[in-house]
Amino acid sequence: MEAARHSGVDLWNVKAPADNRDSGADVERRFGAAGIKDVKPMFDALFYRTFSDGSVSNVANASADHFLRRRYYEAAWRAWRDPKYAYAARISSTDSRPWDKTSKSKANRVTDAADLLWIEPSLPDGSFSLEPDARIGNSGIHKNGCTLFPNGGYAILRTSTDPSAVCAEMNFGCWGSGHSHPDKLSIVVSDGNKKVVREVKYFGYADDKYLTWDRQTITHNTVTVDQTSQAPQGKTDNAWPVPNPGAIVRGRPIFFYPGKRLKAFRAECTDAYPGVRLERTIAIVDSIVFDFFVIDSATQHEYDYALHIDAPLMTTRNKMKPTSMSPLSQHFGYRHIEISEVGKAPLTAYLGYGRKIQFLTPSRALLGSGVAGKGHAGRSVVVLRTEGTQSIYVSAFQFKPQNVQVSLGQYSSAQQTILIGDNLKLINTGPNISLYDTNGRLLEIAR
Repeated sequence: MEAARHSGVDLWNVKAPADNRDSGADVERRFGAAGIKDVKPMFDALFYRTFSDGSVSNVANASADHFLRRRYYEAAWRAWRDPKYAYAARISSTDSRPWDKTSKSKANRVTDAADLLWIEPSLPDGSFSLEPDARIGNSGIHKNGCTLFPNGGYAILRTSTDPSAVCAEMNFGCWGSGHSHPDKLSIVVSDGNKKVVREVKYFGYADDKYLTWDRQTITHNTVTVDQTSQAPQGKTDNAWPVPNPGAIVRGRPIFFYPGKRLKAFRAECTDAYPGVRLERTIAIVDSIVFDFFVIDSATQHEYDYALHIDAPLMTTRNKMKPTSMSPLSQHFGYRHIEISEVGKAPLTAYLGYGRKIQFLTPSRALLGSGVAGKGHAGRSVVVLRTEGTQSIYVSAFQFKPQNVQVSLGQYSSAQQTILIGDNLKLINTGPNISLYDTNGRLLEIAR
């Protein structure tokens, strides 16, 4: 675009009609119709795909751990005079929390001769905040500190826009290219200081573990069925699979609710495994993240709910017993997981500094470690295993020190009830998720 500008052609502001084939995950266009668009939302989206401190989740083959300065933001500011681009052009690429505004380091804007083609002498300091509501393109929504990209396939719930806020992200989008991973409905959860439940660090394309680890569903924070990765990866030994002609592999966004006390998002996927429906709902209430994962099938299967945790784990006393399963199995992904404890859920995993994860529904619990990446020790891995035609996993993540009692009330595949402290009740059902007080008064509903 800059080359065209130097030739007198302005591509920065060209308007073009959307193509219905470019609907991404939201094929039904539930969250916004096709319309005229330009390239600016591509730049804007990078700001809103962050957690409250400016860190990002590593999805597909991306390796960046936080929002990165790029010299093209200088040109973007020149084209649109948007202050956030000026801010992005001045932050240091080493600042891992660029939205907390405490870093004193600034970018060296000229590092080689090519930078001289981009630099804008009149660039101001600029500014950016996640506080104001915004619309990103035709369908991207940023409201009350939470963000949904229904076509791109990302939803981020933020307790607030404070850099230390607890945040949860779900990845549900289309299999877009060979760089995509079989990770539909996977989550990342940040405690406001670090991503505690996170994506693993990936291997290079030439490494054998790129196929046997990176490209496998068990590597991600989602559910694996029958120890087989989601389509189109499946059991193939091809590191670059693609869907069959005419096929689509996507999660479908169901609802997005950035409320006052309740924030919630739900997506489903029926393309990952033939005859299996996956549905995941994440919600935040008072800095506690709740995760409801419901699986339905007409036939029997084995289900593995996996979390990769960047912290040492201690579990409920007498719930787990030492064991040695090295590896967990010989299937791709599983062959790199070593199990050291086995037991049964419900149980609580303690992560230190007052943080804990409660696994509230019955399952076989397997705890151990996996591969984190070259030069890294294996991160903690939790695998909760169930069998049947249906399965339900309900978990609560308390990553801020607080003495709030969380327990599971009545539950079935149709409805799960969570009791929060002495005065709140969270009910997840097929159509919605609702927050009540203990007197039965409806406080908020997401649907």
